[in-house]
Amino acid sequence: MIMNGSDHTSKVYEQYWLHLRHQELQRIHFTSAFALIFGVVLTFTIDGTTSTQKQAILLFLAFLSIVGLMLVQRWNFSYIHYREMANKIQEDWKIQDLNIWNREPEIAKKSIIFKVPASSVYISFYAFCFGLCVGLFMLAIEIPLIYSIILPSFIAILLILFFTKMAFEYRHEIREIIYPKLHEK
Repeated sequence: MIMNGSDHTSKVYEQYWLHLRHQELQRIHFTSAFALIFGVVLTFTIDGTTSTQKQAILLFLAFLSIVGLMLVQRWNFSYIHYREMANKIQEDWKIQDLNIWNREPEIAKKSIIFKVPASSVYISFYAFCFGLCVGLFMLAIEIPLIYSIILPSFIAILLILFFTKMAFEYRHEIREIIYPKLHEK
């Protein structure tokens, strides 16, 4: 089947948006399942377990949080890649009125809340879960409360800053390094 230029252009553009949606759905579904498992396990851990069992379960949840953080970061990178490439296709091929990312409701233009990238929210969620597990673990091994609050909070903030910085650097790399190479070919 031979496609004319506009059919091919719209198919390529559509595929990037479908991949983008797939990445978003992966993040949403995994985070929903993680939150359910995390909440249920944490609820049953607090009541009716020995100190050793609590420690083991909290370490498992902390490990699960780090795994979730890394998976979501990978999906964030794919999401950024597909979104930036779709935007680039739109710009290069002069596709009009298809980019939903540039159409914000009036309230979104006025509110700082809508300026926070979803990737940062996902990262913050998993970093918070990790910090919570570390803090509860420190309490379970009888480290004073003040240290059990300060150290995990500091670790969670460092994780958020590190992974968010990686996402912004990746976005910059796509725009400044990969885009120009596309035009060289």
